[in-house]
Amino acid sequence: MKWSAEVTVGPLGESLASRLVATLLPESGDEGVPHTRTAVELLSGGVVQLRFRAETTSALRAALNAHLRWVQLALRVDGLSRRSPRT
Repeated sequence: MKWSAEVTVGPLGESLASRLVATLLPESGDEGVPHTRTAVELLSGGVVQLRFRAETTSALRAALNAHLRWVQLALRVDGLSRRSPRT
């Protein structure tokens, strides 16, 4: 694959970082965006690292956009769940 990118998210705290990795794992490998490979890794200190490889810049952009939106959504849902009262 010709093109690559790396994104680091965090530090988030171990618990949230673990949940984020678990959320993104089903889309890793070559299962998510066509013509790309994605790796998701939990680093020490609650840091999540995403690595992307793609055949074209368009595929790389699509993979980055999709994964960053999923990260944003997961963090937003986590924030909302912390604010809502437990019953």
